[in-house]
Amino acid sequence: CGTTVPRYFSMRAGWFSRIEQVYTVITSVVTVFTMVVISADVFCRYFLNSPLDWSYELIGQYCLALMMYGPMSDLFHQRKHLNVDLFVRHLRPAIALRLEAALELLLLPVLGLLLWLVASTGLQAFLDHEVIASGPYLWPTWIVPAIASLSIGLLIIRCVLNILVPGCREEKRGTCHISHE
Repeated sequence: CGTTVPRYFSMRAGWFSRIEQVYTVITSVVTVFTMVVISADVFCRYFLNSPLDWSYELIGQYCLALMMYGPMSDLFHQRKHLNVDLFVRHLRPAIALRLEAALELLLLPVLGLLLWLVASTGLQAFLDHEVIASGPYLWPTWIVPAIASLSIGLLIIRCVLNILVPGCREEKRGTCHISHE
């Protein structure tokens, strides 16, 4: 895909891929942590007759949000997301690339609106000090929109980079085939 793009964009695409990878690793660690907490809660509940009263809210509010939204951008980059490629796989690669770029251009305003709605909800919850009272704990409600906003923001940046640096749209990591101007 010998696309010619300015060095500035291709360097940013490489750095951004690393940021996505770090965010995905954090998501993976949170997934393992969630499994450990659930196992500990089950053990405490059934063998010690004393469940972890904080585990349900921690997992339901924060961990699941990160596990759901966290890897979106990286999965999109790796093409491991839901993708209907019935027609695309029968097109020439150059046409398929342009079609994907056009679809990502259409996706950007939708993602921008979603980001604005989620971020404004989270900001309002933060400013109003909204919490969920669960037992002796108060769980801030702004954290979930913050996680979703960060993830949607990363996805927006990924779409923009896919449009500007089409050579970094490969399925395998680190396979940007770009010639610089």
